[in-house]
Amino acid sequence: MIARTVATICLLWLTSVVQGDGNVPTVANDFVFAIFNAQVSDIGVLMYAIVSNNNNGSTRVTVTSPYSDFSTIHVTIAPFSILKIPITPMAIEAQYPAGNGNGQVVVENKGIRLVSDLPVAVYTHAELYNGGRYSHTPLI
Repeated sequence: MIARTVATICLLWLTSVVQGDGNVPTVANDFVFAIFNAQVSDIGVLMYAIVSNNNNGSTRVTVTSPYSDFSTIHVTIAPFSILKIPITPMAIEAQYPAGNGNGQVVVENKGIRLVSDLPVAVYTHAELYNGGRYSHTPLI
């Protein structure tokens, strides 16, 4: 029941934020996202939140998560610049290492929240250690 309610709310939210041209806006002050499991075999994954500050002034960014092994990140991004913020640990990936082993999706407390003083654009990116890349863009 809860899963259906959450799915319905997400669908309603998506239909309300998608603009007439079919794009989802990625410029705001407050983002909530998850990074899906990109792990392949025993290859490591580097995860990033890529933040673009297209403002005349610097902006302070704070990244938080309720996930117990995540450490809060505080950074300042200079005007008209892009910063690649590493997201660790690798276990913060949703469904890491691979769900619960029986093919069912597990609800996890691994959401990530990014808040900034000024509007910024945010994208997420997961990169395999062996050079392969999985990109999760644009961010919703």
